[in-house]
Amino acid sequence: MTTLPAAQWLRRVGVAASLATILAGIWFWQAPSWRPLEEGRGVTYQCAMHAQVVESAPGNCPICGMNLSRVEPEPPVATTYQCAMHAQVVEIAPGNCPICGMHLSKVEAEAELPAGAVSDDGLPQHAPLRLSAGRQQLIGVTTTSVGFRELSRKVRTAATVAYDQELYGLLSEYRATVRAQRASSVSGLEADRALADTRSRSLARTLRRLGVSRAQLDALARAGDDPVSMLLPGQSAWVYARVYAGDLDLPRSGYAVDVTTPEAPGRKFRGHVVTVDATEDPVASGAWIRAIVDTPGGGLRPKMRVHLVMSVPLGRRLAVPLDAVLDTGATQLVFVRREAGYFEPRQVVLGAETDEYREVLSGLSAGEEVVTSANFLIDSESRFRAALASLAAPSKDRGIDTARALESADR
Repeated sequence: MTTLPAAQWLRRVGVAASLATILAGIWFWQAPSWRPLEEGRGVTYQCAMHAQVVESAPGNCPICGMNLSRVEPEPPVATTYQCAMHAQVVEIAPGNCPICGMHLSKVEAEAELPAGAVSDDGLPQHAPLRLSAGRQQLIGVTTTSVGFRELSRKVRTAATVAYDQELYGLLSEYRATVRAQRASSVSGLEADRALADTRSRSLARTLRRLGVSRAQLDALARAGDDPVSMLLPGQSAWVYARVYAGDLDLPRSGYAVDVTTPEAPGRKFRGHVVTVDATEDPVASGAWIRAIVDTPGGGLRPKMRVHLVMSVPLGRRLAVPLDAVLDTGATQLVFVRREAGYFEPRQVVLGAETDEYREVLSGLSAGEEVVTSANFLIDSESRFRAALASLAAPSKDRGIDTARALESADR
Protein backbone atom coordinates (compact mmCIF):
# COMPACT_ATOMS: atom_id res chain seq x y z
CA MET A 1 0.00 0.00 0.00
CA THR A 2 1.36 3.36 -1.08
CA THR A 3 1.39 6.14 1.49
CA LEU A 4 0.57 9.61 0.18
CA PRO A 5 2.78 12.49 1.14
CA ALA A 6 1.38 14.70 3.86
CA ALA A 7 1.09 17.75 1.57
CA GLN A 8 -0.86 15.83 -1.10
CA TRP A 9 -3.14 14.32 1.53
CA LEU A 10 -3.92 17.76 2.96
CA ARG A 11 -4.75 19.11 -0.51
CA ARG A 12 -7.24 16.28 -1.12
CA VAL A 13 -8.86 16.86 2.28
CA GLY A 14 -9.21 20.60 1.47
CA VAL A 15 -10.82 19.91 -1.91
CA ALA A 16 -13.28 17.45 -0.32
CA ALA A 17 -14.16 19.97 2.39
CA SER A 18 -14.76 22.70 -0.22
CA LEU A 19 -17.04 20.43 -2.26
CA ALA A 20 -18.96 19.49 0.87
CA THR A 21 -19.41 23.16 1.77
CA ILE A 22 -20.70 24.00 -1.74
CA LEU A 23 -23.16 21.08 -1.76
CA ALA A 24 -24.40 21.99 1.72
CA GLY A 25 -24.99 25.59 0.63
CA ILE A 26 -26.96 24.49 -2.44
CA TRP A 27 -29.10 22.16 -0.36
CA PHE A 28 -29.63 24.88 2.27
CA TRP A 29 -30.99 27.43 -0.19
CA GLN A 30 -33.14 24.95 -2.15
CA ALA A 31 -34.69 23.16 0.83
CA PRO A 32 -38.12 24.75 1.64
CA SER A 33 -37.62 24.35 5.37
CA TRP A 34 -34.38 26.36 5.30
CA ARG A 35 -35.34 28.98 2.71
CA PRO A 36 -35.60 32.51 4.13
CA LEU A 37 -39.22 33.04 5.23
CA GLU A 38 -40.01 36.07 3.13
CA GLU A 39 -43.69 35.44 3.75
CA GLY A 40 -43.13 36.09 7.43
CA ARG A 41 -41.63 39.46 6.61
CA GLY A 42 -44.60 40.33 4.38
CA VAL A 43 -42.73 40.11 1.04
CA THR A 44 -45.01 39.11 -1.85
CA TYR A 45 -44.84 39.01 -5.62
CA GLN A 46 -47.45 40.63 -7.83
CA CYS A 47 -48.16 40.98 -11.54
CA ALA A 48 -47.82 44.59 -12.74
CA MET A 49 -50.64 44.08 -15.27
CA HIS A 50 -53.01 41.94 -13.16
CA ALA A 51 -53.11 43.16 -9.55
CA GLN A 52 -55.24 40.19 -8.46
CA VAL A 53 -52.35 37.79 -9.12
CA VAL A 54 -50.35 37.73 -5.87
CA GLU A 55 -47.92 34.94 -4.94
CA SER A 56 -45.57 34.25 -2.04
CA ALA A 57 -42.63 33.24 -4.25
CA PRO A 58 -41.06 34.54 -7.49
CA GLY A 59 -42.55 33.31 -10.75
CA ASN A 60 -44.57 34.31 -13.79
CA CYS A 61 -48.12 35.59 -14.11
CA PRO A 62 -50.42 32.73 -15.19
CA ILE A 63 -52.45 35.19 -17.30
CA CYS A 64 -49.89 37.18 -19.30
CA GLY A 65 -46.63 35.38 -18.47
CA MET A 66 -44.83 38.48 -17.15
CA ASN A 67 -42.36 38.16 -14.29
CA LEU A 68 -43.95 38.89 -10.92
CA SER A 69 -42.64 42.02 -9.24
CA ARG A 70 -41.41 41.99 -5.66
CA VAL A 71 -43.65 43.94 -3.25
CA GLU A 72 -41.86 45.10 -0.12
CA PRO A 73 -43.72 45.21 3.21
CA GLU A 74 -44.82 48.64 4.45
CA PRO A 75 -42.78 50.29 7.20
CA PRO A 76 -44.28 50.38 10.69
CA VAL A 77 -47.01 52.97 11.22
CA ALA A 78 -45.72 56.07 12.94
CA THR A 79 -47.34 57.53 16.04
CA THR A 80 -50.03 60.06 15.21
CA TYR A 81 -52.00 62.69 17.13
CA GLN A 82 -55.78 62.98 16.86
CA CYS A 83 -58.50 65.33 18.12
CA ALA A 84 -60.88 63.65 20.56
CA MET A 85 -63.80 65.75 19.27
CA HIS A 86 -63.00 65.70 15.53
CA ALA A 87 -61.77 62.30 14.43
CA GLN A 88 -60.89 63.60 10.96
CA VAL A 89 -58.11 65.79 12.42
CA VAL A 90 -55.01 63.56 12.47
CA GLU A 91 -51.46 64.99 12.61
CA ILE A 92 -48.00 63.47 12.79
CA ALA A 93 -46.79 65.95 15.42
CA PRO A 94 -48.28 67.28 18.69
CA GLY A 95 -50.42 70.39 18.49
CA ASN A 96 -53.95 71.76 18.74
CA CYS A 97 -57.07 70.97 16.75
CA PRO A 98 -57.61 73.67 14.09
CA ILE A 99 -61.40 73.36 14.58
CA CYS A 100 -61.95 73.46 18.34
CA GLY A 101 -58.46 74.26 19.66
CA MET A 102 -58.22 71.18 21.90
CA HIS A 103 -54.87 69.45 22.41
CA LEU A 104 -54.39 66.51 20.08
CA SER A 105 -54.25 63.13 21.82
CA LYS A 106 -51.43 60.73 21.12
CA VAL A 107 -52.52 57.63 19.23
CA GLU A 108 -50.18 54.73 19.81
CA ALA A 109 -49.28 52.62 16.80
CA GLU A 110 -51.45 49.52 16.68
CA ALA A 111 -51.05 46.26 14.89
CA GLU A 112 -52.17 46.40 11.27
CA LEU A 113 -55.39 44.66 10.41
CA PRO A 114 -54.79 41.19 8.93
CA ALA A 115 -54.27 41.33 5.20
CA GLY A 116 -57.43 40.30 3.44
CA ALA A 117 -59.64 40.52 6.49
CA VAL A 118 -63.29 40.62 5.48
CA SER A 119 -65.41 43.51 6.73
CA ASP A 120 -68.54 43.02 8.80
CA ASP A 121 -70.68 43.45 5.69
CA GLY A 122 -69.03 40.43 4.07
CA LEU A 123 -67.32 42.09 1.09
CA PRO A 124 -64.91 39.34 0.02
CA GLN A 125 -63.17 41.51 -2.59
CA HIS A 126 -62.36 44.33 -0.16
CA ALA A 127 -60.39 44.49 3.07
CA PRO A 128 -60.07 47.10 5.82
CA LEU A 129 -56.80 49.00 5.80
CA ARG A 130 -54.88 51.64 7.70
CA LEU A 131 -53.21 54.69 6.19
CA SER A 132 -50.79 56.95 7.97
CA ALA A 133 -51.55 60.66 8.23
CA GLY A 134 -48.77 61.45 5.80
CA ARG A 135 -50.05 59.03 3.21
CA GLN A 136 -53.61 60.36 3.57
CA GLN A 137 -52.34 63.86 2.95
CA LEU A 138 -50.27 62.68 -0.02
CA ILE A 139 -53.21 61.10 -1.89
CA GLY A 140 -55.67 63.83 -0.86
CA VAL A 141 -58.12 61.97 1.38
CA THR A 142 -61.11 64.06 2.48
CA THR A 143 -64.13 62.95 4.49
CA THR A 144 -67.56 64.24 5.43
CA SER A 145 -70.09 63.36 8.09
CA VAL A 146 -73.17 61.29 7.34
CA GLY A 147 -76.24 63.24 8.38
CA PHE A 148 -79.84 64.18 7.73
CA ARG A 149 -80.33 66.73 4.97
CA GLU A 150 -83.21 68.42 3.22
CA LEU A 151 -83.18 66.76 -0.18
CA SER A 152 -84.73 68.14 -3.34
CA ARG A 153 -84.88 66.27 -6.61
CA LYS A 154 -84.75 68.05 -9.95
CA VAL A 155 -87.06 66.87 -12.73
CA ARG A 156 -85.90 68.20 -16.10
CA THR A 157 -88.06 68.08 -19.20
CA ALA A 158 -88.86 69.94 -22.41
CA ALA A 159 -91.83 72.30 -22.33
CA THR A 160 -93.88 74.59 -24.53
CA VAL A 161 -95.34 78.02 -23.90
CA ALA A 162 -99.10 77.55 -23.97
CA TYR A 163 -101.37 78.37 -26.85
CA ASP A 164 -104.26 76.26 -25.54
CA GLN A 165 -107.44 77.29 -27.32
CA GLU A 166 -109.36 74.29 -25.97
CA LEU A 167 -108.59 74.94 -22.31
CA TYR A 168 -109.07 78.68 -22.78
CA GLY A 169 -112.50 78.02 -24.26
CA LEU A 170 -113.52 75.65 -21.45
CA LEU A 171 -112.38 78.04 -18.73
CA SER A 172 -114.12 80.97 -20.40
CA GLU A 173 -117.33 78.97 -20.80
CA TYR A 174 -117.18 77.79 -17.20
CA ARG A 175 -116.73 81.37 -16.03
CA ALA A 176 -119.71 82.51 -18.13
CA THR A 177 -121.86 79.61 -16.86
CA VAL A 178 -121.12 80.50 -13.25
CA ARG A 179 -122.16 84.06 -13.96
CA ALA A 180 -125.40 82.78 -15.55
CA GLN A 181 -126.08 80.70 -12.43
CA ARG A 182 -125.79 83.77 -10.27
CA ALA A 183 -128.03 85.82 -12.57
CA SER A 184 -130.74 83.13 -12.66
CA SER A 185 -130.69 82.92 -8.88
CA VAL A 186 -131.37 86.66 -8.69
CA SER A 187 -134.07 86.62 -11.39
CA GLY A 188 -135.76 83.53 -9.96
CA LEU A 189 -136.06 81.70 -13.31
CA GLU A 190 -135.87 78.03 -12.25
CA ALA A 191 -135.48 76.66 -15.78
CA ASP A 192 -132.49 78.89 -16.54
CA ARG A 193 -130.89 78.05 -13.19
CA ALA A 194 -131.32 74.30 -13.71
CA LEU A 195 -129.77 74.54 -17.19
CA ALA A 196 -126.84 76.59 -15.87
CA ASP A 197 -126.29 74.15 -12.98
CA THR A 198 -126.21 71.18 -15.33
CA ARG A 199 -123.79 72.88 -17.73
CA SER A 200 -121.46 74.09 -14.96
CA ARG A 201 -121.24 70.59 -13.45
CA SER A 202 -120.43 69.11 -16.86
CA LEU A 203 -117.72 71.69 -17.50
CA ALA A 204 -116.30 71.21 -14.01
CA ARG A 205 -115.96 67.45 -14.59
CA THR A 206 -114.18 68.06 -17.90
CA LEU A 207 -111.80 70.57 -16.34
CA ARG A 208 -111.09 68.25 -13.42
CA ARG A 209 -110.04 65.52 -15.88
CA LEU A 210 -107.65 68.04 -17.41
CA GLY A 211 -106.04 68.59 -14.02
CA VAL A 212 -107.78 71.75 -12.83
CA SER A 213 -108.44 71.34 -9.12
CA ARG A 214 -111.70 72.15 -7.31
CA ALA A 215 -109.99 75.00 -5.46
CA GLN A 216 -108.80 76.50 -8.76
CA LEU A 217 -112.30 76.29 -10.22
CA ASP A 218 -113.72 78.03 -7.15
CA ALA A 219 -111.05 80.74 -7.43
CA LEU A 220 -111.87 81.26 -11.11
CA ALA A 221 -115.57 81.51 -10.31
CA ARG A 222 -114.96 84.06 -7.55
CA ALA A 223 -112.47 86.23 -9.42
CA GLY A 224 -114.02 86.07 -12.84
CA ASP A 225 -110.68 86.87 -14.47
CA ASP A 226 -110.25 86.27 -18.18
CA PRO A 227 -107.68 83.41 -18.59
CA VAL A 228 -106.21 85.12 -21.64
CA SER A 229 -102.67 84.08 -20.61
CA MET A 230 -103.60 80.64 -21.95
CA LEU A 231 -103.30 82.23 -25.38
CA LEU A 232 -101.09 85.30 -25.14
CA PRO A 233 -98.29 85.68 -22.55
CA GLY A 234 -98.27 89.01 -20.76
CA GLN A 235 -96.93 89.59 -17.26
CA SER A 236 -97.25 85.83 -16.81
CA ALA A 237 -97.32 82.83 -19.13
CA TRP A 238 -98.56 79.27 -19.00
CA VAL A 239 -96.03 76.56 -19.76
CA TYR A 240 -96.92 72.95 -20.57
CA ALA A 241 -94.51 70.09 -19.89
CA ARG A 242 -94.75 66.31 -20.02
CA VAL A 243 -93.57 64.10 -17.18
CA TYR A 244 -92.92 60.47 -17.93
CA ALA A 245 -93.64 57.19 -16.18
CA GLY A 246 -90.71 57.29 -13.77
CA ASP A 247 -91.68 60.73 -12.46
CA LEU A 248 -95.46 60.54 -12.46
CA ASP A 249 -95.67 60.32 -8.67
CA LEU A 250 -93.56 63.47 -8.22
CA PRO A 251 -95.46 66.51 -9.58
CA ARG A 252 -97.77 68.36 -7.19
CA SER A 253 -99.54 71.70 -7.43
CA GLY A 254 -97.40 74.44 -5.95
CA TYR A 255 -93.96 72.93 -6.73
CA ALA A 256 -91.44 75.53 -7.90
CA VAL A 257 -90.32 75.57 -11.54
CA ASP A 258 -87.61 77.40 -13.48
CA VAL A 259 -87.99 77.98 -17.21
CA THR A 260 -85.13 78.90 -19.55
CA THR A 261 -84.80 79.26 -23.31
CA PRO A 262 -81.82 79.77 -25.65
CA GLU A 263 -83.70 82.74 -27.15
CA ALA A 264 -83.40 84.60 -23.83
CA PRO A 265 -79.86 83.77 -22.63
CA GLY A 266 -79.17 84.53 -19.00
CA ARG A 267 -82.86 84.86 -18.08
CA LYS A 268 -84.70 82.47 -15.77
CA PHE A 269 -88.48 82.62 -15.52
CA ARG A 270 -89.70 81.42 -12.12
CA GLY A 271 -93.12 80.07 -11.33
CA HIS A 272 -95.00 77.09 -9.91
CA VAL A 273 -97.04 74.10 -10.99
CA VAL A 274 -100.76 74.86 -11.20
CA THR A 275 -102.35 71.70 -12.59
CA VAL A 276 -101.38 68.07 -13.20
CA ASP A 277 -103.42 65.86 -15.52
CA ALA A 278 -105.47 63.50 -13.40
CA THR A 279 -105.15 60.65 -15.94
CA GLU A 280 -102.04 59.19 -17.54
CA ASP A 281 -101.66 59.14 -21.30
CA PRO A 282 -101.45 55.39 -22.13
CA VAL A 283 -99.80 56.05 -25.51
CA ALA A 284 -97.01 58.38 -24.41
CA SER A 285 -96.67 56.83 -20.89
CA GLY A 286 -96.80 60.19 -19.20
CA ALA A 287 -98.98 63.08 -18.14
CA TRP A 288 -99.05 66.82 -18.69
CA ILE A 289 -98.32 69.44 -16.08
CA ARG A 290 -99.22 73.10 -16.42
CA ALA A 291 -97.19 75.79 -14.72
CA ILE A 292 -97.52 79.55 -14.65
CA VAL A 293 -94.35 81.64 -14.65
CA ASP A 294 -93.72 85.34 -14.23
CA THR A 295 -92.58 87.11 -17.42
CA PRO A 296 -91.92 90.74 -16.52
CA GLY A 297 -90.96 92.55 -19.67
CA GLY A 298 -92.02 89.64 -21.88
CA GLY A 299 -89.52 87.20 -23.32
CA LEU A 300 -91.81 84.24 -24.06
CA ARG A 301 -93.98 83.70 -27.13
CA PRO A 302 -96.87 81.29 -27.70
CA LYS A 303 -95.72 77.77 -28.71
CA MET A 304 -92.07 78.61 -27.89
CA ARG A 305 -89.93 75.59 -26.94
CA VAL A 306 -88.36 75.98 -23.50
CA HIS A 307 -86.55 73.97 -20.82
CA LEU A 308 -88.34 73.37 -17.50
CA VAL A 309 -86.78 72.28 -14.22
CA MET A 310 -89.16 71.33 -11.41
CA SER A 311 -87.90 71.13 -7.81
CA VAL A 312 -89.46 68.24 -5.91
CA PRO A 313 -88.88 68.39 -2.13
CA LEU A 314 -88.17 64.94 -0.69
CA GLY A 315 -88.00 65.95 2.95
CA ARG A 316 -85.30 65.40 5.56
CA ARG A 317 -83.44 62.15 4.91
CA LEU A 318 -80.16 60.46 5.85
CA ALA A 319 -77.80 61.09 2.93
CA VAL A 320 -74.20 61.02 1.73
CA PRO A 321 -72.56 62.99 -1.11
CA LEU A 322 -72.51 61.33 -4.51
CA ASP A 323 -68.69 61.36 -4.46
CA ALA A 324 -68.68 59.05 -1.43
CA VAL A 325 -70.41 56.15 -3.24
CA LEU A 326 -68.54 53.56 -5.29
CA ASP A 327 -70.92 51.61 -7.51
CA THR A 328 -69.42 48.29 -8.61
CA GLY A 329 -72.51 47.29 -10.54
CA ALA A 330 -73.39 44.46 -8.18
CA THR A 331 -72.99 46.40 -4.94
CA GLN A 332 -72.73 49.98 -3.71
CA LEU A 333 -70.13 50.70 -1.05
CA VAL A 334 -68.49 53.51 0.86
CA PHE A 335 -65.31 53.71 2.93
CA VAL A 336 -65.94 54.62 6.55
CA ARG A 337 -63.15 56.36 8.43
CA ARG A 338 -62.54 54.82 11.83
CA GLU A 339 -60.21 55.76 14.67
CA ALA A 340 -56.42 55.82 14.25
CA GLY A 341 -56.53 56.07 10.46
CA TYR A 342 -58.43 52.86 9.72
CA PHE A 343 -60.75 52.72 6.70
CA GLU A 344 -63.53 50.17 6.55
CA PRO A 345 -65.29 49.20 3.30
CA ARG A 346 -69.03 48.97 3.92
CA GLN A 347 -71.89 47.96 1.68
CA VAL A 348 -74.86 50.32 1.69
CA VAL A 349 -78.41 50.34 0.35
CA LEU A 350 -79.29 53.64 -1.30
CA GLY A 351 -82.56 55.32 -2.17
CA ALA A 352 -83.43 58.58 -3.90
CA GLU A 353 -80.74 60.47 -5.81
CA THR A 354 -80.43 64.23 -6.18
CA ASP A 355 -77.87 66.35 -7.98
CA GLU A 356 -75.50 66.21 -4.98
CA TYR A 357 -76.62 63.47 -2.56
CA ARG A 358 -77.85 59.89 -2.30
CA GLU A 359 -80.34 58.79 0.33
CA VAL A 360 -79.04 56.06 2.66
CA LEU A 361 -81.58 53.36 3.52
CA SER A 362 -79.22 51.08 5.46
CA GLY A 363 -75.52 50.52 6.15
CA LEU A 364 -74.62 53.87 7.73
CA SER A 365 -75.55 55.89 10.78
CA ALA A 366 -75.64 59.64 11.34
CA GLY A 367 -72.29 61.01 12.54
CA GLU A 368 -70.04 58.48 10.80
CA GLU A 369 -67.27 59.78 8.54
CA VAL A 370 -67.14 58.64 4.91
CA VAL A 371 -64.43 59.24 2.31
CA THR A 372 -65.38 61.70 -0.45
CA SER A 373 -62.12 62.00 -2.38
CA ALA A 374 -59.28 59.60 -3.16
CA ASN A 375 -61.73 56.77 -2.52
CA PHE A 376 -60.76 55.14 -5.83
CA LEU A 377 -57.16 54.89 -4.60
CA ILE A 378 -58.35 53.49 -1.27
CA ASP A 379 -60.55 51.04 -3.14
CA SER A 380 -57.57 49.79 -5.14
CA GLU A 381 -55.53 49.33 -1.96
CA SER A 382 -58.46 47.56 -0.29
CA ARG A 383 -58.78 45.15 -3.21
CA PHE A 384 -55.05 44.48 -3.09
CA ARG A 385 -55.23 43.67 0.63
CA ALA A 386 -58.13 41.32 -0.07
CA ALA A 387 -56.11 39.60 -2.79
CA LEU A 388 -53.40 38.88 -0.23
CA ALA A 389 -55.95 36.86 1.74
CA SER A 390 -55.61 34.10 -0.83
CA LEU A 391 -52.10 33.48 0.52
CA ALA A 392 -53.53 32.49 3.89
CA ALA A 393 -55.32 29.49 2.30
CA PRO A 394 -52.75 27.26 0.53
CA SER A 395 -53.64 26.22 -2.99
CA LYS A 396 -51.53 24.02 -5.23
CA ASP A 397 -52.31 25.90 -8.41
CA ARG A 398 -53.63 29.21 -7.06
CA GLY A 399 -52.41 31.24 -10.00
CA ILE A 400 -53.86 28.83 -12.57
CA ASP A 401 -57.19 28.76 -10.72
CA THR A 402 -57.25 32.57 -10.75
CA ALA A 403 -56.60 32.68 -14.49
CA ARG A 404 -59.33 30.13 -15.18
CA ALA A 405 -61.80 32.03 -13.02
CA LEU A 406 -61.06 35.26 -14.89
CA GLU A 407 -61.43 33.55 -18.26
CA SER A 408 -64.79 32.09 -17.17
CA ALA A 409 -65.96 35.53 -16.03
CA ASP A 410 -64.98 37.04 -19.40
CA ARG A 411 -67.01 34.40 -21.21
